[in-house]
Amino acid sequence: MSEETTNPGSIEELLRQRNDRILNRWGSENFLNNAEQNTIATNEVEETLIDAYFAEKKIETVETDELGGTYTYSFNNPNTITDENRNRIAGIIISNSQESLEQNNQYLTVEDVLQAMPNGTYAAQSTIDIQTRKLEERNQFERINSGVIGKDAYIVVYGFFPEGTEGTILIKEKEPKLTEANDSLQVQIYQNEEDTNPSTTRELTAVFENNGTAAVKIKFHPGDDDTFEDWKEALTLPQQEEGGAVETSIRPRQRPDNLGQQEANIQAENGQPQDDGLEIIKNYAELYLDVTVSGQRTFQEEFLKPDYKFFKLTDCCSAEITLEQLSTIFTATSDSDLTAMKNAFNEAFEKFSMNTCLNKAHFFAQVKQEVGNNVDVEDTAENMNYSVARLLEKFSYFKRNPAEARLYGRAPGQSANQEAIANRAYANRIGNGNVASGDGWNYRGRGFIQLTGRSNYNDVNQIIQSLYPESGIDIVADPVAVSSDVRIAMISAMAYWVHNGLVALANQGDEDSHVNAITAVINLNTDSYASRRNHFTTTKQVFINDCGTTDAS
Repeated sequence: MSEETTNPGSIEELLRQRNDRILNRWGSENFLNNAEQNTIATNEVEETLIDAYFAEKKIETVETDELGGTYTYSFNNPNTITDENRNRIAGIIISNSQESLEQNNQYLTVEDVLQAMPNGTYAAQSTIDIQTRKLEERNQFERINSGVIGKDAYIVVYGFFPEGTEGTILIKEKEPKLTEANDSLQVQIYQNEEDTNPSTTRELTAVFENNGTAAVKIKFHPGDDDTFEDWKEALTLPQQEEGGAVETSIRPRQRPDNLGQQEANIQAENGQPQDDGLEIIKNYAELYLDVTVSGQRTFQEEFLKPDYKFFKLTDCCSAEITLEQLSTIFTATSDSDLTAMKNAFNEAFEKFSMNTCLNKAHFFAQVKQEVGNNVDVEDTAENMNYSVARLLEKFSYFKRNPAEARLYGRAPGQSANQEAIANRAYANRIGNGNVASGDGWNYRGRGFIQLTGRSNYNDVNQIIQSLYPESGIDIVADPVAVSSDVRIAMISAMAYWVHNGLVALANQGDEDSHVNAITAVINLNTDSYASRRNHFTTTKQVFINDCGTTDAS
């Protein structure tokens, strides 16, 4: 899921937002002419409805000023504490104590450590008693832009109202897909976090707390299985075209060998692409929120609709991927890198018709083999650090020119000249120019699925320009970006997937034979067929089994 942190901020920020909303609604002249009636500069905050959105709840551990207890710290070695080293040693004490204190929801501050540690000499095993502070877990709501039928979510309403004020929420569709015209969406609502038997309603009630939020937990489920099956059918792409070919969310499907002509045909005189005639089939419902709050007066407003930021509700196969899913696959990769991968995939997967469980599972199984468990985009650039002996064995150019192998290859006392090696090894091959062109080095292997050679970069680039021209990506002009920018590396790999016909191939099934067929397209002579099947076992669990979809779709 695509997401943005939108926690309630300071009173000043809330007032600024309220001010902006009033100006937008009434205009600056009307607002300023009635300034005396507004309470922005006073302690009394005028009731107002600010925002409403779908969210997921996360638990955040925060440091408080509340006193915890006393922590006894034992010095491991003799120490002499002076003005010069006090802060450094305090930092060491905090680091050494952090893990055990966090188990008791406590922490140390530098100030408290310094207070307990006067200058002087401390023998090994001598102790000091330090005041601790309490850690507290707090709920944090993060905005989400899409959700999955059958899954839980929260709706958060945000504004200035007395604690206990009730708000009524209706979930509406932009165009009827799951509801009848003018109806609100029927969902299940939880009375509290422990509720295991949610009730069904079209009208949700949320109660404001003293922090300006009213939140309600829901499940995107109509309450009966028959209607839920109707939802699934409404949000599922047609499985087959006439003749048995798997249909995608793009119609008509453009074949890679036609893309060059297509691209030429759609260029306008000003150089900008025109409408290419591709029809995107919406396999999602677009939702917005209709909120009513009765305070000193009645406030009623629609959210997510006015700015055309509709919430997308899909079946799980069509849903955006999550950080949790990628963390299960790439277990040694940092959250920041996984987040960048997630965001890039979610940005483009519908444009490339990869919005099926099977495509997600097959794609990430292959990426796992290509880049490993610890993903670092810069490590995807092909390493040309070859020894002299390996150059003579691997590349026909150096077999014909052994003197150059000795000149540029790695040898005792000599580092490999990787750029010179690449320019010679790949010269006049796979669309590259001669040695002097530099194409061998510029278009060497890169990316989450390795692209090698100018012609392959060009083919993939044509897919991007045809199906996602607004991406701003041009990997022919900037090939280095494929191994330096996670977004470009991901979208290039997805375009490679399309160019090589792997969208349709992936949709054929989840057996070993299907994995092998895809592997053969990517690297026919590899010895990693079994490894890629093993990776697919994991990705199948993440994207197919957990979704409850095992058939080709």
